[in-house]
Amino acid sequence: MIHFTLSVENLPCVCRATTADIERAIESLRSPTGPTYINLTGPDGSYAQAGGTNGRYVIESRDVYGEGFLHWRAGVPSDSQEKTSVYFYAKCSRGLHRPRSCPYKIDAADVLGWENVKEALLHYAATGERHRGYSWRDVSSEYPCTAKHDSIKEFVPASRQATDAR
Repeated sequence: MIHFTLSVENLPCVCRATTADIERAIESLRSPTGPTYINLTGPDGSYAQAGGTNGRYVIESRDVYGEGFLHWRAGVPSDSQEKTSVYFYAKCSRGLHRPRSCPYKIDAADVLGWENVKEALLHYAATGERHRGYSWRDVSSEYPCTAKHDSIKEFVPASRQATDAR
């Protein structure tokens, strides 16, 4: 079993989360007063997460590869360009929105239900892989690297003495 760290909005992280921990967290996501997002992070930093309220959720996954990543969003196949929002954050960190009302603008085809969240996250928890029953769209370009992360600034080889001493 992969040892995931479970992060649930406004609760302490659970290292080495059990299936029961994850199931409780997913169940709490659909409560009208519960958290609005959960995240399962693996030892390499890759993760799956879900966020939303009122039966409208977005499911995402990130594969981390050393210096970079690929970020994916689950949905249903669609040619529609229609946009909509899911809402989350029990408390808006910027103080702009009512509780549980921060908009996250996404394609309408990427809005999924709570049962989808349960299925996708439990599959990820068991396998460490995205559920193949969903269409996963690469949305990495929506998450640009910051200046400090976008390139390796300098390679600094070990000194010859340090290398020879090994």
